[in-house]
Amino acid sequence: SRKLLIFFIVLECIISIIYGQFNYLLPMQMDEFFFEQGAFYFGMMTSINGFVVISCTPILTQLTLRWNDVSRIILGEFLQIIGLCACFFYSDNLICYIMTMVVFTLGEVVHTLGSSPYISKRVPSSHRGRFTSMNNIIRQSASSIGNTFVGKIVVVYTFKAGWIAVGCLGIV
Repeated sequence: SRKLLIFFIVLECIISIIYGQFNYLLPMQMDEFFFEQGAFYFGMMTSINGFVVISCTPILTQLTLRWNDVSRIILGEFLQIIGLCACFFYSDNLICYIMTMVVFTLGEVVHTLGSSPYISKRVPSSHRGRFTSMNNIIRQSASSIGNTFVGKIVVVYTFKAGWIAVGCLGIV
């Protein structure tokens, strides 16, 4: 009976497809451009991701304390899309990858600061566990399907075409 939550799940599916490119398209691109060092550099990116999450979450929590949940979600997604889709513009510049990883991770944190409270305020406590489980299953399924389509785009065209598709989906 809560149509807004259904709309939220649909949007979270789109967000999952975009977010999934962090672990799908980005490592493939790094492998393509950095060869045997690609895996090492991607590992470095995930370490940077973890460091930014740990160090910036308290700061971002305080900075966005007075914001409503939807504003946090929108800003978080904007930063994630900018961070990931910036990979379109360069291929072998490690410093740019590091900078965009920071932007992406800041978006990841802000999105989480908005989406979790959004759900907890709108789903009765008696249904929260079931809703969260269902939401996770649907989101992961969407991410898998999205990875399949992005992979086909990369095989037929290029990595840049894959990032363009992800950016267009982000605009939606």
